[in-house]
Amino acid sequence: MKISFPVQLFLLLLSLSLRGTGQTVSNTFTTIQIADLGYQNEDPFLNKNGLVVWYGHGRGELEEGGGTHVFAYKDGERVSPTVDHPTLSRRANLHPRITHDAIVWMTTRSTAEGGERETSWILQEPPDEVRFDPASPELHSWYAVVNLSTVEGGGPAVDFNLEPQYQELVGPISNGTTWAESYVNAWTDLSLAKSRADGNTNIVSRLKANGAHSMLAPGTGPRSLRATSGMHEFVRLPLTATNLHEFQWLTHDRRNDIGLKVDGDFLAWQKAKAYPFGWEIMVLDGTNRLQITTNYYYDLGVQVHDRQVTWYGWDGNDYEIFLFDAESGITSQITSNEYDDVSPQLWNGQLAWEGHAGLNPSIWFWAGSASSAPVLISHNTLSDTRPRIWEGRVVWQGDDGYDHEIYLWDGSKYIDTEEGATPPTAVPISLVGNTKNFLDDVRPHIQDGYVVWMSYIDNEDAEIILYDLETKVRTQLTDNDYADRNPHTVNRRIVWQSLNFGKKEIWLSEPKAN
Repeated sequence: MKISFPVQLFLLLLSLSLRGTGQTVSNTFTTIQIADLGYQNEDPFLNKNGLVVWYGHGRGELEEGGGTHVFAYKDGERVSPTVDHPTLSRRANLHPRITHDAIVWMTTRSTAEGGERETSWILQEPPDEVRFDPASPELHSWYAVVNLSTVEGGGPAVDFNLEPQYQELVGPISNGTTWAESYVNAWTDLSLAKSRADGNTNIVSRLKANGAHSMLAPGTGPRSLRATSGMHEFVRLPLTATNLHEFQWLTHDRRNDIGLKVDGDFLAWQKAKAYPFGWEIMVLDGTNRLQITTNYYYDLGVQVHDRQVTWYGWDGNDYEIFLFDAESGITSQITSNEYDDVSPQLWNGQLAWEGHAGLNPSIWFWAGSASSAPVLISHNTLSDTRPRIWEGRVVWQGDDGYDHEIYLWDGSKYIDTEEGATPPTAVPISLVGNTKNFLDDVRPHIQDGYVVWMSYIDNEDAEIILYDLETKVRTQLTDNDYADRNPHTVNRRIVWQSLNFGKKEIWLSEPKAN
């Protein structure tokens, strides 16, 4: 499906040329520089329809209307929804991503800021059995919008998106009256609690500092240790918007929201509980809002694909790999051992991750069924890191004793193996077409038949290399005197960032038409 921007969006097109200079590439690919060179441009993200988004910073000071801005590019045209926004133009707008019908990104927010606030999230707190028994299973729950001022009998309801001081910790919401009775110690008056318990929505705990059900350490106030280190929220701008300023707030709750990952209209991210209480994993599945972890530990490194979420979380001893399936509502613990398992990657229910069983990490694979056991797929005495997965194939970077190389496993065997080696030893695909390679090849990405990575071919700055899984042809996309970094490929297009003598650029490359 072709994604189109309304005519109104292009009123913000900037006058700088979209084509850079100094880039020498394969003559079988078309490669252009697409960013506004008045900014330092970072973190490009590409979708299957050729839409590219990124953020740029460095033009002007905040008090002069500067800030960090989101940009989008498609078919020769570039726009920004934040450059002239009355409030977002002065804020940090970071890490944009693309859903099936919108651009979403992280921004800082002001309590007095305008804009539609679609919802407000309040985190579930673990009950006592979870607080004091780390082996207890995790709970799944979502907490509705509530208003503290009405519970306290303080007059008419206020918009606590604008008056966030009226938010408090919220108790489990299944039946309002039952909740009020079971948590009587958290209230000064049970009758008031019952009168304010309106179905499943208007329940708020007034948690006494020393109350039996306080979620804080005894003797602490209801807000001590609860402040997060920042207020990053997510906003959404539909691709069909006729006004760039009519964005929607996806989160607005005085907590840090970071690490957004998207697949279609399925979103997941980390929400801060504030030190030392860790992070929780949140999901927006279409219009269904979920909190899929509830504990006092750290849940990190979220990834999504096809309505599934993976992350690594602390189990009281070390980090393990978890998988949540939105279709069934089931959370599974994939690993259970005595060492750290981190950085999971997900595709079609299959997983790859780093296992730190010894001095150096190794790469593991899980085939996606309940009867499957994790399989070790790297056999290297040195470090193997940064796995990426697509259609049962896994790529990673590994230390061969001289430098880092790129390795590829196709789901059942290595693409190439060392003759007579036991166990089979992978031949790095970064060596394809070379007789020797004593230079670092790092940061691979795999999708839609392409593997791309950074290669320090001249031992000074990195170039972008592509390997076609179908033709087994290795192609060098760049050849210049500056650093080309962090390639990302989707639908046989490639984007990356270049550091061109102090200027950060965004490049897009795709095969020329036959």
